[in-house]
Amino acid sequence: MSKAIVRDKLTTIIMEQLGVDAGRASNIENKIIEDLGADSLSYIELIMRVEDAFEIEIPDEEAETLLTVDALLEYVNDHHTLDLESAPVAEGGLPFSKTNVLAYLDSSIKG
Repeated sequence: MSKAIVRDKLTTIIMEQLGVDAGRASNIENKIIEDLGADSLSYIELIMRVEDAFEIEIPDEEAETLLTVDALLEYVNDHHTLDLESAPVAEGGLPFSKTNVLAYLDSSIKG
């Protein structure tokens, strides 16, 4: 999978999770808490969403060190094994995952 695809998907996740624009979400120098306004809960939710989207597990000790967009991007690039270039995608450009499919089904039933 290309690093550009990972960067784009991570940018989308950050935008949706933290409510920031694409320019801020994709700026690799930005600190997730200080510059993007994440608090401890939204940071944990962001990490969980990244884990789900890229089917990786980020240990708590590692998560505590992933404080910039660049650090998180590098971690994902080094640890994911998904072939996102050929994976089906859901609304928002995120790959289908168990959580995405369950959320879609849940919203379809309720809506």
